[in-house]
Amino acid sequence: MLLQKLGDDSALLQLPTSKTESWKYTNLRALDKAAANFQAGAIANELDAKLALSAAPTTPLPNSGTSQVICKTPGVFAELAASAPVFAHSLGAQQYFYLAPSASNTIVQQSQQFTLQAGAHATLLWHHTGAPENTFSNFLTQITLAENSELTLIRMQLAANSASLIERTEISLAAGARVQVFDINLGALLARHELHITINGAAAHADVISLSVLNARQHCDTQLVLNHNAANTTSNTRVKAVADARSRSVFNGRIYVAKGSDGTDAQLQTNNLLLSDAAEIDTKPELEIHAEDVKCSHGATIGQLDENALFYLRSRGIDAAQARQILTVAFCQELLEAIPDPELRTKLIALLTAKLPAAATTDANKAVL
Repeated sequence: MLLQKLGDDSALLQLPTSKTESWKYTNLRALDKAAANFQAGAIANELDAKLALSAAPTTPLPNSGTSQVICKTPGVFAELAASAPVFAHSLGAQQYFYLAPSASNTIVQQSQQFTLQAGAHATLLWHHTGAPENTFSNFLTQITLAENSELTLIRMQLAANSASLIERTEISLAAGARVQVFDINLGALLARHELHITINGAAAHADVISLSVLNARQHCDTQLVLNHNAANTTSNTRVKAVADARSRSVFNGRIYVAKGSDGTDAQLQTNNLLLSDAAEIDTKPELEIHAEDVKCSHGATIGQLDENALFYLRSRGIDAAQARQILTVAFCQELLEAIPDPELRTKLIALLTAKLPAAATTDANKAVL
């Protein structure tokens, strides 16, 4: 039902199942069943008052026809989003785009393309707002960086707690280009973000920072593919997730170094924090190397709050609930401190603190991260 609602009239496309490795931990059966109650909706470009910045007007996206998926294995949702009208835009110095379904119980999809010219510098804030309830959104975003251009992309996923969202972001870098991606996930009942970065030119660099903070029954699935297709390229990926109550965080990060991409330096680290015995975290970093003279590494940790740190805070007169919150905020804030906009950074930290429970629900806090 879900694919038909998204425009698959042929009935030939198949909904991903757990038999597909990249969908192993994300089950769409409940969403597929709920799709029967969705109506076609429109997308509203609105500014959430919680993140209102004095110099951040809503920027409309102009319609320019149809899109084309540039990845070899786009997946069913990206294919359907690519068939929707595409909104193309040439990026300027600093621009803000806010996306949300305009009404509850609706289903929307959209494709957007951004281009950064050679030598240009830009900041793009991509904000999924949290107004309507019971919605499903399917987005495809394609960003092309020309030679020696620099982009800071801040994606803020703050959708409503009952919303579902599947999004694919494809970024391609020419020689000397640099991209810094902040992927912040705080909202939605079910969210999946497929981030594909392809480095096609020498001396290009990608920096990825991803943070997911989940509670209740939230499910967040992040799929990262980072392709090094040229020599002397670099990337640095840092991922953190916090799961409380009965939530589930899924991360799969794959770094691919193509033949001839000698001199590649690619680093991937994922650290995860469990706040509840009922929460789940599945994390899997991968490396596939077909070049020589490379410097690549990956690592992963999953743990709970440090018991010694909790004891120290308690000995200073801080109650247990507040002590857990302080340590959890500190765990997340390390990544948010890298956001270059101080006003936005402050607002996101406030949203993060408000989302965290007053008390963690775990009975054991023994592992040190």
